Amino acid sequence: MGDIIINQPVALGGGYNYESDVSPEGNGGDTTMSLSDPQQLEVTRRKLDLLESRIETLQSENGGTSHATNLTIQSLTRLANQLKEEVARFAAKSPA
Repeated sequence: MGDIIINQPVALGGGYNYESDVSPEGNGGDTTMSLSDPQQLEVTRRKLDLLESRIETLQSENGGTSHATNLTIQSLTRLANQLKEEVARFAAKSPA
């Protein structure tokens, strides 16, 4: 299973700093977001809430029975997990 690579900051609302080790040939790599301030953290948390709500809606409305729905749920879940990791990284870097 491949990693999610986000190339369009606009797709997530912009304002993020991206660190990428993706080669020009597109051979693997990872793109991580780096939240740099509390405002970005708040926006990320709101987006995470929206993603989780959408995942729940898809699971309840469709029962996850179609292949396309399953793929969508998997993709949204990976993105939600990526946002959770970024929130955790920001919290770990922030002074107590």
